[in-house]
Amino acid sequence: MDPRARGFVSETRPREGGRKRTNQDPPPLAAGGVIALGSAAPRDAGRAARIGFAADKRIAFLWALRAADLTAVIVTALLALYARLGSYAFSSGEVWELAVGCLLSANALQFARVYDLGNMVPRSSHVGRIAAAWVITIFAVVAAIYFTKTAEDVSRGWVLLWAIFGFAGLCAVRLVAWRRLARWRNEGTFVVNVAVVGDGPAASRLARNVEKAGDGYSRVVGVFGLNGSTEVRRSATGDLADSLDDLVQLTRKARIDEIAISLPCPDSANLGAALTRLGRLPIDVKLCLDLPVPNAAGIDPGSIPPVAVFTRPLAGWPIVVKRAMDVVASAALLLLFAPLMIIVAALIKLDSPGPVLFRQRRFGFNKNPFTVFKFRTMHVEAAFDASIRQARRDDPRVTRVGRWLRRSSVDELPQLANVLLGTMSLVGPRPHAIAHDERYAAVIDGYLGRHRVLPGITGWAQVKGYRGETETIEKMARRVEYDLYYIDNWSPMFDVYILLRTVLIGLFDRHAY
Repeated sequence: MDPRARGFVSETRPREGGRKRTNQDPPPLAAGGVIALGSAAPRDAGRAARIGFAADKRIAFLWALRAADLTAVIVTALLALYARLGSYAFSSGEVWELAVGCLLSANALQFARVYDLGNMVPRSSHVGRIAAAWVITIFAVVAAIYFTKTAEDVSRGWVLLWAIFGFAGLCAVRLVAWRRLARWRNEGTFVVNVAVVGDGPAASRLARNVEKAGDGYSRVVGVFGLNGSTEVRRSATGDLADSLDDLVQLTRKARIDEIAISLPCPDSANLGAALTRLGRLPIDVKLCLDLPVPNAAGIDPGSIPPVAVFTRPLAGWPIVVKRAMDVVASAALLLLFAPLMIIVAALIKLDSPGPVLFRQRRFGFNKNPFTVFKFRTMHVEAAFDASIRQARRDDPRVTRVGRWLRRSSVDELPQLANVLLGTMSLVGPRPHAIAHDERYAAVIDGYLGRHRVLPGITGWAQVKGYRGETETIEKMARRVEYDLYYIDNWSPMFDVYILLRTVLIGLFDRHAY
């Protein structure tokens, strides 16, 4: 494995080999290695942005592989016992040795690096790693039998058969895993899309090194100049695609997993401005040192790992945990509040003419637009007013039923459907109307950083008193501070705490009107 990829894409990846493009692949590269901005973006880019990144899928696959290996170790132990004694009844000593074997095999397989994707190819080498780890496990089990003096309570024939069956079981798991990998490889599931930022030959060298080191599992989607003065690269449709503006636009059309900035940079001012803009994206951003002369000053340029400047929040297992919490809780709450929601819908229809639900386009994750659902609380001509004025105390636009709905936050209940659809989370920065979003983004530093995670029905800013009307820029800036704090300090218990505080203060919030 070429060390240039260390810390930049997954350290090891299987060799892709030749394959045909499929509809699930990222957009094709045009001449010069740049994605065609106007042609081949995914048909549902918003959904592509919501469902996650290649790194998250690799993590899920590798943990599933660990679970399958542990299952294989236990099942083959049962089969070996039945083959030897004609029964599945373990003695106390055999139960102890099975527990030791499970624990040791999990650690030995991890130590043998069988859970690195790159070590799964070539297959013969991978099987050798499994064999070495399993032999160590069996010898450790035998040693445990000897030192605990439980030989009389453990069948030696069972241990021998378990050694044979266990190895066969682990290999069977690999056969299934290899077939799945081949399918996902053809679909481009695990491909890491990398955008290179830089000027001149250094950026071009970095792009070549990334694709070479990735063994087909990293793809350079484009080389984007810091100041637009680089060699002009045009896509197949003639679209200019070499500036940071194009890169920011591309992150909303296609999946970008990582951004690599080539160093040294001839203009430090441009580098600082670029980092400020790229830090607002939900993407890992890394600095990569380029040494044009090999072994300059005795340093191998390939041995210098990149420096992570920004990391994507809620990457890997945290995003899986948060999504699981969202799905389970929102589904349960929808069932719980279904009778109330039916009654509220009837009251709205009786109180004023117009639709029950209010729909509005807002910016969500990575500033992708989505439709938010709420119970309509204003008269229909005001609810769909293009000026989008915030509600004020004693606002005449609010209906009688709507006033109670807003005070009690019951008008937010339809957003549970947004959570199930994956466009919102239970907890996160509140989504603002697009007109408000664009206004505040122009005057509040760091405002766009709110879009690095899914928006939420409630959030840290709301439970800290920054809910409802924001009459001044200072109030909105304070709300943004709380939102960014939440993003940087997320934990499952933090979400639970915010939800509990929302329930406690929701009915008595003086800022809700």
